[in-house]
Amino acid sequence: KEPVQFDVSHLRDAPAEVEGLVHNIKQVAQQFLYHWKTFPIILPPPVSACVDDEESLLRKKYHLRDLFVAPNFDELDAVAVDNKGEPRRLSNKQLECIRERG
Repeated sequence: KEPVQFDVSHLRDAPAEVEGLVHNIKQVAQQFLYHWKTFPIILPPPVSACVDDEESLLRKKYHLRDLFVAPNFDELDAVAVDNKGEPRRLSNKQLECIRERG
């Protein structure tokens, strides 16, 4: 972790009050902000990694479609029915809102 450094060399022709304001912001930012010099990411082993076992002669084949499950975009259908699969009735508040606003 190390402090963030800001380049303010582009302020040479700026008015004095702008320079002062930017330097104040720079001081506060350098006091509280930081970035990681190194950010190690430890990834899990790939699904397709196979343990070298002399006894196992069969190697499983992986297909891209098996690795990712597509999301269900039928959310409206899912919330439109109750636990028994029957259409949900609108509540009194929902009906009142429809009457008022259309």
